[in-house]
Amino acid sequence: MRIGHFEVTGSIGAGGMGVVYRARDPTLGREVALKLLHPDMFVDDFERSRLLREAQALARLSHPNVVQLYEIGEHADSLFLAMELVRGVSLRHWQTSIERSWRELVTTYVQAGQGLAAAHAAGLVHRDFKPDNCIVDDERCVKVLDFGLVRGVVGDPHVTIRAERAGELCEVAEGSPLECGPGQERDRADPALERSGLQEPLTSPGTILGTLVYISPEQLDGRPVDARADQFSFCVALYEALYGERPYPGETFDDVSYAYAWGELRPPPQGTRVPRRLRRVLQRGLAVEPHRRWPSMQALLDELRRLVAPKTRRWLALGLVGGMTSVGVGLMWNAAGLLCDGSRAQLEDAWGEARKREIEQSFQAVGRPYVAGVWERVEPRLDEYADAWAAEYQEACEATSVRKEQSTEVMDLRMGCLHRAKVELAAATRVLANADEEVVRNAYGLLGGLRSLSRCSELEALRAEVEPPRPEEVEIIEHLRALLAEAKAERGAGRYARAEVRMEEAAQRLAEVEYVPLHTEEALERGLLLEKLGRYAESEMALKQVLSLAPSSRQWAEMQRAASTLMIVVGLRLGRLMEGLQHRELAEGLALGRPLAQADASSNLAAVFRVMGRLEEAEVEIQRAIEIREQALGPRHQDMLASYTVLGSILYVRGSYAELEDLARRAISIAEEVLGADHPDNVYLFNLLSGALFAQHELEKAQVEIQRALEIAESAFGNHELVATLHDNLGNVLQERGKYRLAEIEQRKGLAMRVELLGSKHIAVAESRNNLGVTLVARRKYNEAEQQYQRAIALRKELLGVDHAFVATSQCNLAELLRIQGRTEAALELAEQCWSRNQMEDIPTEDRASTAFLLARLLASERASRARARMLAQRAHDIYVGLGEPFDAELSEVRNWLNKHRSRARRRRR
Repeated sequence: MRIGHFEVTGSIGAGGMGVVYRARDPTLGREVALKLLHPDMFVDDFERSRLLREAQALARLSHPNVVQLYEIGEHADSLFLAMELVRGVSLRHWQTSIERSWRELVTTYVQAGQGLAAAHAAGLVHRDFKPDNCIVDDERCVKVLDFGLVRGVVGDPHVTIRAERAGELCEVAEGSPLECGPGQERDRADPALERSGLQEPLTSPGTILGTLVYISPEQLDGRPVDARADQFSFCVALYEALYGERPYPGETFDDVSYAYAWGELRPPPQGTRVPRRLRRVLQRGLAVEPHRRWPSMQALLDELRRLVAPKTRRWLALGLVGGMTSVGVGLMWNAAGLLCDGSRAQLEDAWGEARKREIEQSFQAVGRPYVAGVWERVEPRLDEYADAWAAEYQEACEATSVRKEQSTEVMDLRMGCLHRAKVELAAATRVLANADEEVVRNAYGLLGGLRSLSRCSELEALRAEVEPPRPEEVEIIEHLRALLAEAKAERGAGRYARAEVRMEEAAQRLAEVEYVPLHTEEALERGLLLEKLGRYAESEMALKQVLSLAPSSRQWAEMQRAASTLMIVVGLRLGRLMEGLQHRELAEGLALGRPLAQADASSNLAAVFRVMGRLEEAEVEIQRAIEIREQALGPRHQDMLASYTVLGSILYVRGSYAELEDLARRAISIAEEVLGADHPDNVYLFNLLSGALFAQHELEKAQVEIQRALEIAESAFGNHELVATLHDNLGNVLQERGKYRLAEIEQRKGLAMRVELLGSKHIAVAESRNNLGVTLVARRKYNEAEQQYQRAIALRKELLGVDHAFVATSQCNLAELLRIQGRTEAALELAEQCWSRNQMEDIPTEDRASTAFLLARLLASERASRARARMLAQRAHDIYVGLGEPFDAELSEVRNWLNKHRSRARRRRR
C-alpha cells in the first residue's frame, strides 16, 4: 500500500478520527508515521479543516518535546500527515506499567509541559492534552502529539471544543446530555471571523472538542479559552498520575459540570507519598477560574522543577575536609565558627508545627476509636526526641565554637550522626503524615526504630566508623540514604509493600556507587524487610552479605544487627536451629556496651532455645533481656511487652500456666497504660491470656478471651493475618471442648483468610491445614483429613526443607490417622521417619514422647518388634513423668498401655 509517495509498512493504531500507519519515505530513506483520516466516517469539511489545522500548528513548532511534522497531502478523497516516527509507549502506559516515584513522574511530565509551553509561545493552545496524546520514546524523551484540536489564541471568543471518548465523537449542547457516536456535523461558521488559517472557528458556541475528564471548566461552559486551559488539563493528568485518581470526580458531562461548579478537589488518597508542596502547586493549576491559576505554563513548570531539583549543599567543602564519617550533614556553619542558636528550628520540616498538624489530621481521618489515644502518646514522644536532638546539636556545636574544648573533626563526627537521625525522623513523620490504619497501629514501633541519639556522643564508636566517600559520590549517597530511611520508616509502620518499592528505587541506582558502607546499609535494610515479607531464604542471603561487607568498613553495629537477626531467620524461620545458633557469639560480642542491642540478642537467643526445647536456657536469656530493658527503659515501657510475649511462650511450653496467666494479665495492664485500653495491639496479649487459660483447661474462660480478641481484631484489622490466626486458635479451643463442628468452621475461616492474604504457599497456610486435619480426624472425615495433612507436609517440605521439625509434626499426625484406619504398613513407615527426626536435640521433649508412643503402638502388631515397642513406650512414659502435671493425661494413657502389654507378655511366657 502506498499513501502519496510513502510506502506503508505496518499499522500503529487507530483513533476517533483516523488510522496511523508506519511508512517509509523512499526519497529520504527514513521511516515516518502517517496519519490518515477515515474516508468513510470523516469526509466532511470539518475533519479536513481539523487535520489541516494540526498541520499548520505543527509546522509552526520546532521543539524536542513536540512531534515533528514533515509533510501534508491528499490520498483517496482523504488527507494525511507525515510525521516523525516516535518509537516508544504512550505516557499513560509508561506511568502505569510499573509503580513510579513522584519525582520520576514530575520530571517526566515537565518534559510534556515544555512542549505545551512551546506551543503557547507560538500563540497556540492544544485543547486536548492527556497522557494518551504523549509518547515516551526509547530515550525517555516525552513528545506531545495530536494538535488537531489547536486554535489560535488571539481574538477567540468562541468555545470550539469537541470531546472524544473511547474513539467516538461526543457532542453536547448546553442543558443536554452527552451524546457519543459518529453523528452529523452541526457546526456553522461565524461570519464575523476569517474563513482560513488558525482563526477559523470549527464549531458553534456550546460545542465541546476535547476529552471530557481532562478539559477545563471554561471549555465545558463555553467561555473563551487560552493557554490556561492546557495548564488545567496538564494538572489533571499529572494529578491522576501521582494519586491514581483524577482531582475532580465524575465521568459524565453532568457529573463533571457539577464537580467544577463546587470547585472542591478530592482529598488525597490515604497512604499517598506525594509531598504537600507538590499538591499545593497542582491545586493552583486546577483552579476552576482561569485567573486563579499560574500566570503561564512556564511559571507552573518552574515551580515543579524546584520540587525535584537537588538542594544546594553548602556544607560539602567544609564537611568533607574535616574527615566527616557520615554523608549529608546539611548544617549551618561558616569559616569563622558555628551558628549554634536555633537548633530546634533545624527540625522544622521534620517535626514543626505544620508537620504536627498534618499528622494529627491524618490520624483523625483514620476514624478509629483508638486513634485519639495513640496521638496523645505519639506527640509527646516526638517532642521529646526533637528536644533531645536539639540539645545534642547545640552541645556538639558549642563544644567546638564556644567552649573550644572539642575539635572540628569531632564536631563533624557528631553532626554527621545527628544528620542521619534527622533524615530518619523526617522519613518517619512523612509516613505518619500519610497514615492509614496500619500506620496508626504501628506508630509506637515506628518511633522505637528511630536512631539512638546517645550514639551521636559516643566518640570512640564514631571514630571507629567508616571513612567518608569520594566528593563525586556524595550527592547520590545522600539521595540513597534518604530512600533507605523511607523504607525503614515504612517497614516500621508495617507497610511492607511500600517499603519494598522504596528499596527497589534504591537498588536501581545502587550500582552507581562504589561506597561500601552504603552497600552494607542497603543489604541490612533489605534483609530486615525480606524477613517481614516472609521471604526467609532471600533475607538470609542479604544478612550474610552484611556480614561479608561490614568488617572492611568497621560497621560493627550493622554487623551485630545482622548476626542477631540471622539467629531468628536461619534458626526459627528456616528451621536450621543449630546453624542459627552459630551466629550467637558474633551477635553477643558486638553488642557489648550497647544495652538494648544486648537485650535484642538475648531475646532472639531465647526464642531459638525455646523451639529447641532448651527451656531453662531460654528462660535465662529472656530474663536477662527483661532486666536490661527494665534498667534502660523502665518496667512499664511498651518495649517490655515483646519480652513478656517471648517469656509467655516459654512458660506455656514449660507448663507454668498459672505463672503465664499472671504474666499475661500484668502485660495487659501495662499495654492499656502505654498504648491505651482500646488499642488493637492488645489483642496479642489477650491471645496470650487465652492460651494460659486453655492450657489450664479453663476452656470456657479461654474461649471468652479469644472471642474478645477476635471481635477487636476484626473491627480494627478487618481482613488481616492476625484475625486468621485467632480463628485458628478459637478452633483449637473448640476442638478441645469437643465442639468439633464449630472448631471446623473456625479453622476453615482461618485457612481461607490465610490463603487469600498470604497466598497458597505460605508457612502459616501449612499450619492451618495441619490444625484442620486434626479436627477432621476427630469428626471422622478421614479422607479430607489425609488430604490436608499431605498438603501441609508438601508445603512444609518445600518452604522449610525435608528435615524441619514441622514436617515431622505433620507426618506424625498423618501416621496417627493411618493407624486409626488400620493402614499399619504405611503408618509405620511414616512413624519411623518421624522418630528418626524427633530424636534430635532441637525437638521439644513432649513431641519426642508422643512420637515414641505412636511408634510403639504400631510396632506392637508385629511379634518381632514387641520388645522394641515396650522400650519406646517406656521412654515416652519417663519423658511424661519428667514433664509433670500438665501431661498427666498422656502419662495415664501410656501407663495403661504398658500395663496391658506387660500382662500379655507374662501370659505368653507362662
